[in-house]
Amino acid sequence: MQLRHYLQQAPRGTAAAIAKALDVRAVMVSQWAAGTKPVPEDRAPGLEAATSGAVPCEETCPDARWVRVDSDGWPNGKPLLDKSPAPIDQRTADLGPAARRQEG
Repeated sequence: MQLRHYLQQAPRGTAAAIAKALDVRAVMVSQWAAGTKPVPEDRAPGLEAATSGAVPCEETCPDARWVRVDSDGWPNGKPLLDKSPAPIDQRTADLGPAARRQEG
């Protein structure tokens, strides 16, 4: 679920409670919800925890690669950001055929 939809359905004061849990200002949570500012990757797991899993990391930061590990308190597994280099074929996929020929 997107943060915007979560906050629309949640009781008044939820954005402020999320902000407090993440140690950010409530306006920042509002900007994330409105799409004015992206959710930073390092804040996504805390946001997921603050929403009891309703707003998963994969939804807030879809371009990041997330892995899930078993952990108490995380029904779907604790989200960890995978910062390992992408496989070579994935890194060159966006560069076009010329870049792939040079690597091959």
